[in-house]
Amino acid sequence: MILSIPLSLSFGWQTTLTAAASEDRSCYELLNGQEYLQPSTAVDPNQAHFAFAVVSPNRTNSLWKLMRAYPSCFYLCNVQTGQYLMVAANDRAYVVEKHQLTSSSLPAFVFGPYYPNWPASSEAHITNTLKQQLLCVSSEMDPITQQKLIGTSANSPGSEATLGAACRWRLTAQTTCPSDILC
Repeated sequence: MILSIPLSLSFGWQTTLTAAASEDRSCYELLNGQEYLQPSTAVDPNQAHFAFAVVSPNRTNSLWKLMRAYPSCFYLCNVQTGQYLMVAANDRAYVVEKHQLTSSSLPAFVFGPYYPNWPASSEAHITNTLKQQLLCVSSEMDPITQQKLIGTSANSPGSEATLGAACRWRLTAQTTCPSDILC
């Protein structure tokens, strides 16, 4: 079932990026500064035991497949774990197993890029379609690994000045990608 969600997320070349990513075996790393988005081994006991999404300086499970959801929007599946990125109603980002995809509404799993300084910068804001909020690195820490958790923040005029680098991501295409059979 495809929902009609009004979006105005795309500028520049990301339509090509998301379309190309969904049709081939390309993988991407999502970097915030020098840290990589990846699943945590810790789970949130208060949120259906979803695993936390974190940033880490290592690249253990940092490869993501961008799977087309709508024009200029995508699902993010970690090809190394088979887990999908989502944003829950509590505004925190989690990774869930494929069998948990029905745990939340479809917009919780759909993301879109926005390049506020294109073409001068390829840094993007990644917006989740559940509440139209930006994916951001939080100051909260994973209780086990002590890595920074991922949350969301309101996508409002002027928010860039207060949020700064915490909500800026680089999508870096990888030349090789392991099998995406888990996705």
